[in-house]
Amino acid sequence: MTILALDTTSARASLALRRDGVTLAQLTLDSPDGYAHLIFQAITRLTRNLARAAKRPTAETIILSRRPSPRTGGRGTMQRQVSSIRSVLAGFAGLLLLMGCLAVDSARQTRDVSTTSAALRKESRDRDTLLDQLLADIYRSATLTRDYMLEHDDVLAAGQKAELQQLRRQVEQTLVRYGDHAPEKERVVVQSLQQHAESYWTSLAPALDWGRTARRELPR
Repeated sequence: MTILALDTTSARASLALRRDGVTLAQLTLDSPDGYAHLIFQAITRLTRNLARAAKRPTAETIILSRRPSPRTGGRGTMQRQVSSIRSVLAGFAGLLLLMGCLAVDSARQTRDVSTTSAALRKESRDRDTLLDQLLADIYRSATLTRDYMLEHDDVLAAGQKAELQQLRRQVEQTLVRYGDHAPEKERVVVQSLQQHAESYWTSLAPALDWGRTARRELPR
């Protein structure tokens, strides 16, 4: 079994690669800024040093043929250790690939959440704008109805009547647009609001057909 050991708990970090109880290579790091940004570089350096040692053993590294096989000698041991190095490199390459996939997935989820949140905020602002417009139009219609009933001038009354009819169409359109953007749980409330608005305009219809004489006979 090949084991990669890391120690970053002290002032100086160290890495070691062991196989079957034998230390194949080791490396010491000294960085006052921490070791997170040096770990992968150090692992690469450690494995490269071990690969070079497998080709040219020196006094600074443990001889790879320390435990030769009785059949193949040092060459067989060296081949197994080089194969172990490749396995370690493949494992770390897979780890890096996994970390990259997780980073991409995290970025995609963050982007999706941000897009959804922005869309919900815009939809909420649009509904608030429609409600404000609806309130303003209804208030304006009530004021125009009062002025129309009290108006003695037929020309001014005709203009007020035309504006009331325009406001009715505008209110109906605003209610339809609000209903299209309303959440499912508010659909019943929107339908009730549309019915009340229709009743409001129906109650005003007879007054809009009054002539000047009928308006003058209203109590002051």
